[in-house]
Amino acid sequence: RDIDHSEVELERDRLTAAMEKSSEELRLATQSALDMPRLAESASVLSAHSSMATEIAALVRQQIGDQFVNVEQALDSVIGEWLIRLQRLDNSRLCQREQDVRDVGQRIMRNLIGAAPWSESLVPAGSVIIARELLPSDAIQLAHFGVVAIVTERGGLYSHTAIVAQSLGIAAVSGIPDV
Repeated sequence: RDIDHSEVELERDRLTAAMEKSSEELRLATQSALDMPRLAESASVLSAHSSMATEIAALVRQQIGDQFVNVEQALDSVIGEWLIRLQRLDNSRLCQREQDVRDVGQRIMRNLIGAAPWSESLVPAGSVIIARELLPSDAIQLAHFGVVAIVTERGGLYSHTAIVAQSLGIAAVSGIPDV
């Protein structure tokens, strides 16, 4: 939604609070990954997400003040712009970084609106997850719940979700149309 000039600082404060929660989640997830040798590569993915979140937040903060829109609209716009740029690349490995951008955006948005992350009670051990897409942080969290496999419509061999799932010993199949 559009905002008044008087609301700019309030929206920026909301972004700051969401970023603090997001940064803390990423810090804890990175530390958890570093504590397990098989998750070393996952730790580097999460570290990259922290850097990306900081860069995205700076652009969102600027857009709030320049366009007088609320933080959710600015975040959606910034993420959309990043995704368009990635989709224009001819390199499949780099194009698959779209998942990382969406992951960071969803984490910040979840913390903005106060939505709960995955719940262990909803995902019993031994589950196979079938979804349009799973993001790298989803794979890490689902591994802690004992998920044994994931099947997705989106993603690929070089996506961070596939890399993370493989390092966690989770069978992963992606690129299945209309799954």
